[in-house]
Amino acid sequence: MLLDVRGRGRWTFLSPTAAYIWAHLSADGDVKEASAAVADHYRVDPAMVEIDTRALAEDLLTRELLVLDGGGSR
Repeated sequence: MLLDVRGRGRWTFLSPTAAYIWAHLSADGDVKEASAAVADHYRVDPAMVEIDTRALAEDLLTRELLVLDGGGSR
């Protein structure tokens, strides 16, 4: 669960998998690395995980719950 504390007071509920992805994205900001960690953790196809990870990252970026670093690596 994420709380937008910028005066909006909105909660965003994440599934356990989405929360795991968010934790990796917010820590290192690399979609491929986050996807690899999730694929390894859940023992699933890395290509499918990367598609889902990119979709989640785009959604979180749109909601400003994930911010690009200066290099735009996400």
